[in-house]
Amino acid sequence: MPSTDLLLVRPPAAPGPALGRLPPLGLLYVAAAARDAGHRVALIDAQAEDLGWRALVARCRALRPSVIGFTGFSPTFPEIERACRALRPWTETIVVGGPHVSGHADEVLQRNPDIAALVIGEAEGSIAPLLEWLQGGSRGAPPRGVATRDHPTRRRARVQDLDRLPRPARDLLDPARYRYGPATRPGLATLMSSRGCPHRCTFCDKAVTGARRRLHRPARVLDELQEIADRGAGYAVFFDDDFTAERDRALAIAEGILQRGIDLHFKCEARPDGVDRGLLRSLRRAGCRTVALGVESRWRRSLEVLGKDLDPALVPEAFRLCREEGLDTVAYVLVGIPGEDPGDALATAAFCRDIGATWVQFSTLSPYAGTALHRDAVRRGWLAYTDVLNPADAERRRPTLLAPPWTEARLRRTLWRCHATFYGHPRSLVRAIRATRYGGSVRGRAAAAAAMGSWMVREGVAGLRAR
Repeated sequence: MPSTDLLLVRPPAAPGPALGRLPPLGLLYVAAAARDAGHRVALIDAQAEDLGWRALVARCRALRPSVIGFTGFSPTFPEIERACRALRPWTETIVVGGPHVSGHADEVLQRNPDIAALVIGEAEGSIAPLLEWLQGGSRGAPPRGVATRDHPTRRRARVQDLDRLPRPARDLLDPARYRYGPATRPGLATLMSSRGCPHRCTFCDKAVTGARRRLHRPARVLDELQEIADRGAGYAVFFDDDFTAERDRALAIAEGILQRGIDLHFKCEARPDGVDRGLLRSLRRAGCRTVALGVESRWRRSLEVLGKDLDPALVPEAFRLCREEGLDTVAYVLVGIPGEDPGDALATAAFCRDIGATWVQFSTLSPYAGTALHRDAVRRGWLAYTDVLNPADAERRRPTLLAPPWTEARLRRTLWRCHATFYGHPRSLVRAIRATRYGGSVRGRAAAAAAMGSWMVREGVAGLRAR
């Protein structure tokens, strides 16, 4: 008899630099829901435990799980496919959920004979019925939100009342094993205070959480933050698409942190047009140390292509306010936007440097299936798989939008030049180094710095040779 009903696995990362490692929040939600229904659950995070493939297989063989579950985004899905092949001999059934399968269900089932079922949408309400259905011999149609080869479905499971969910099973992980560059304290945890995003960005994935905003009550969020602090984490990362979208609610959470005396630093995400001095000051007093802001591009025409509904003139003010209130900032920037050329992308990098961003995350434009930009790219023949990645990416290849005048070589060179434009400036480099204090162990930070330096040298040499 299997010793574990459900084993949740995050497989080893693809070879390459790893500048951060965050707890797998989705797996923790699924684990809590399955345990709440009485199932025996275990979790292996091969990345946090530094397990290679042989060690992972040995651990799974020892546990003898009835079901192994995975979740993942499109960029890292090749590692999940490899894990399915490697672990299939040591389990009765493999199930997979997450954004990738919610957007590519038919393709995933056709490509992967080792996968028995997919969870479409949010898995918390489907996992217990799915396990019971499997234990009953898979008779009849599967539960709502579950797709199999015999019973394909497009019915997405969605949790209507977030406060009815059990809190993520954080006891299954050690917060000390995780690291993140912006963290201002050791010990890391993740959480979500809301799900869904009403904004109309043409590249953003909503396959799982949808467009309608669903909110935890502030009291529930505060309970989670207290639990995180009690478990030894010093820094929390909110995964909300827009933490400050409901200003009064964000203020209530900040005030509750102070009233309860929760000793925790945290990072949240916001829109540049959704912050003001009073809000930022309250968040800072409550423990917020980093705000991530979606800049994408300095050019209005590019933001219109992306459906951002953002006036770029408001961006410098948002970064100025964050800086004056003592908050570090992350600017998200996309490279390869249709209608831009390399000069436009480099101007955005210089713009982020000039407005005083602490870090910039430069990413190639990889629209998710089901988005307007993905449909347009497929229709125009602009979508191609490339290995043009920034040094923080964990995957080997990703679907990349290559609209004229972009080519793979030009995109690779421009991505490197954007990093050099921003991080090559002494002021930006000093600001980023100063802010990266507790992004893991000293050894981990040194490894991350070496990975970034190696990537910069390697890509720079490759660019020179290509001239």
